[in-house]
Amino acid sequence: MVAEATKKGFPCQAADISNFKLKEKYDAVISLFHVISYMTTNEALIKTFQNANKHLNKDGVFLFDVWYSPAVYEQKA
Repeated sequence: MVAEATKKGFPCQAADISNFKLKEKYDAVISLFHVISYMTTNEALIKTFQNANKHLNKDGVFLFDVWYSPAVYEQKA
């Protein structure tokens, strides 16, 4: 996916959300597709939140989604 996005002119990279480092700060950090739900320990979750915060400007926001288990179980594939 990263290679395809790069070919289309969308700069991106694959990295561990809990410890990657960028030089820039942003008004918003967005984590979609239940990435937060893949954090399996409190330590991993805390590191992820801390890392997102390091990349935010003052008063920036971190937006993320999570699984809502009852809805996931209700979906029939």
